[in-house]
Amino acid sequence: METVFNNQTFIITNVAGIDMADYGDFCDAYIEEAEYPDGTPVGDDILDAMNDNGGFVSVTVFEWIQ
Repeated sequence: METVFNNQTFIITNVAGIDMADYGDFCDAYIEEAEYPDGTPVGDDILDAMNDNGGFVSVTVFEWIQ
């Protein structure tokens, strides 16, 4: 799933912790893996920044489950 974070394009390749019983909140969900458009995996620093942004994670989770 392609997305933009901090004005840079990424491909989200895995979202974990999604519990459908927690629909609407998904407080345990997080972005587990992402890569740059050229296929290079992003580092933990970028993943941490993505996951520290609750709004970004929420939007990503809802797009992921569609």
